[in-house]
Amino acid sequence: MNDADPAKDEASTHSAARPVVPRGGETRHAFLSSPSTAMAREPEPAAGAANNLPRPLRWLLCTLHCIPIGIASTRPDGVLEYVNPRLSAMTGHAPHELIGQRVDAIRCAADGTRLDQLWPLLLARDQWDGEVRYRDRAGGFLPVLESICAVREPAGSIAGLVHFVQDMTSHRLVESLRRLAFYDGLTGLPNRALVEDRLSLAIAHGQRHHSSFAVLCIDMDRFKQVNDNLGHAVGDQLLAAVGQRLHGCLRAGDTLGRWGGDEFVAIVEDVRQGGTLRAVAERLLSTGAQPYPIGDWKLSITLSIGMSLYPQHGRDSRALLAAADAAMYQAKAAGGNSWRVQPPG
Repeated sequence: MNDADPAKDEASTHSAARPVVPRGGETRHAFLSSPSTAMAREPEPAAGAANNLPRPLRWLLCTLHCIPIGIASTRPDGVLEYVNPRLSAMTGHAPHELIGQRVDAIRCAADGTRLDQLWPLLLARDQWDGEVRYRDRAGGFLPVLESICAVREPAGSIAGLVHFVQDMTSHRLVESLRRLAFYDGLTGLPNRALVEDRLSLAIAHGQRHHSSFAVLCIDMDRFKQVNDNLGHAVGDQLLAAVGQRLHGCLRAGDTLGRWGGDEFVAIVEDVRQGGTLRAVAERLLSTGAQPYPIGDWKLSITLSIGMSLYPQHGRDSRALLAAADAAMYQAKAAGGNSWRVQPPG
């Protein structure tokens, strides 16, 4: 067995590992691949080629191949010099098909996020993070979260860029399923299931902190006439507009959800005095009664609101909702466009 040549190892180290000087001034060493090296050309170098590398670079290469996010390195002009197996799998392109090409061949950025537009920011901050799309071999597009880091020469100029690319497809799918499960498709507001969950949390908070909150059942008066006379398409647009307008009347910590049909439920946190609750109800009535421009129509609608208070009207969801619902029907029986609170029983 031949002994390793220390001088050869030393020369290899200096040709593959170059000092990188971040803005803080501390010198680090980072591997900068080159199209002429086996590491840049091959996704997995032959065992003999890998074994000839110094041990730190072998571990670095192994790390790059094992990281479960896409990684690419480019020259300052955007030409790809290295693509790891994960990015190759994401795009369906073998590394040798991409190396030597511009990253724009797979990176599809909207206006404002192209590399030439990001260059001033990279010069100033050395990093950019954002969402773009990468094109796969079949011509489809992958939503990705991308982080671009500038690697600098000792003199301070940018030697190249490293792109870290995380596929957001599964995340988007999970988020889409979550919205389907907990948000109303018409209004975008929390649906009945999420309102019930928020109400349970409000009760637990009230028990721990001995605080009070209100539950409001809000019903649109004579909404059936809109559907019957103008059609369900106009009725749906009106429902969505009312929901968004009422949502704007509440504070950030409050909840407004669509309970079903033309009925909404609100949870108003930290109600310490009757005056606060009265002000919320009057604001909802006044704002909800303003005209709604829907297509060629300018529609007006009024509301009937029933309210219950925790813990005066109950200490569980069923009791609070029942008290608010009964009060709402009292307001509707009185002609609508009003609010009611039942006496605690």
